[in-house]
Amino acid sequence: MSEGSAFSLIESIVGHDVAAEIVSRLGGERVYIPRHHVVTDRDATICESFNGMLHNGSTCGNAYQVIATEYDLTPRRVQQIVTGA
Repeated sequence: MSEGSAFSLIESIVGHDVAAEIVSRLGGERVYIPRHHVVTDRDATICESFNGMLHNGSTCGNAYQVIATEYDLTPRRVQQIVTGA
């Protein structure tokens, strides 16, 4: 997506003034915007898996590591998801 078309898309969603403010504050930066529903669903599944592993006798550390490997995340990121951080 070219810079002009990215601005046009943002402008069509939030209006010119807000789009201009976004450019003013973030212009030149790479910004990752996750697909919220995908992340939310994934995170809910991760929490369910974590709770299930604990219920079956796994330690927190082991559960973080196993889930991190399964979802290609770091154990720290899994911990953040589980604790809501």
